[in-house]
Amino acid sequence: VILLADGAGKSTVGQPLPTQAQQSVRQVIHIRVLWQKPGGVRLDNPSATNAMIDWHVIASPRDRLTYSGSCWAYADVDGDEAELDIRNTTLSISQVEGAIDDPLKRASVSGKITLRRADATVKSYLTELSAFRSVPPATTPGPPARGESTP
Repeated sequence: VILLADGAGKSTVGQPLPTQAQQSVRQVIHIRVLWQKPGGVRLDNPSATNAMIDWHVIASPRDRLTYSGSCWAYADVDGDEAELDIRNTTLSISQVEGAIDDPLKRASVSGKITLRRADATVKSYLTELSAFRSVPPATTPGPPARGESTP
């Protein structure tokens, strides 16, 4: 599931949402529901989670941050539409790139969201987000391999 910040892009019924390339500052929430609730699972336990959530704040290609965590998410799917109920969310900062401040430190999200299927838009955002996650961390040189000397 990809959620876009209010005002980031609007469409009418039957029309596609704007792609990520057509927008400027964005907030994108990516929720991966890993399993649905079987009978007997209690949701009032704070540790009840079945989904991973990443909240990306993207100010520019060089200025981004990501909050990551887990939540309880239940999707009631009906054709190309669904209602997603999110509970027990805990988010912490997981990645900062560029000159952007972390205003929240920790966050919580809950509520019900009505979703509409938009495969091309979801694919566009997932491509962008995967590139962000694959930024290699800074590396430090390790010790020389056996038989090598240091200058």
